[in-house]
Amino acid sequence: TPANLRNYAAFFLACSITDCVNLSMMIAMVVRQVIYWESSILEFHGVCSLMGDEACWVFYSILVYALCVANCLLCLSFAYRYHTIGRLAPYT
Repeated sequence: TPANLRNYAAFFLACSITDCVNLSMMIAMVVRQVIYWESSILEFHGVCSLMGDEACWVFYSILVYALCVANCLLCLSFAYRYHTIGRLAPYT
């Protein structure tokens, strides 16, 4: 990897890891949200339902955290690209 792309390659690696975590949690949970009057009920139909309610809620919390991390990495990626485009080209 060229020296000027090492930071951006680290962003790609972090984004791919969080995407893999998100995908595996979504497959393990298969969540269905049911709205009942003023309440919101989550039904878990994935593999986690075989492990118990606590496992499903742990998987759900990991998913929510990983989605937040993915959004932060996306914002950092856009900021890095904006910073790179905004810099003046080096003189040759």
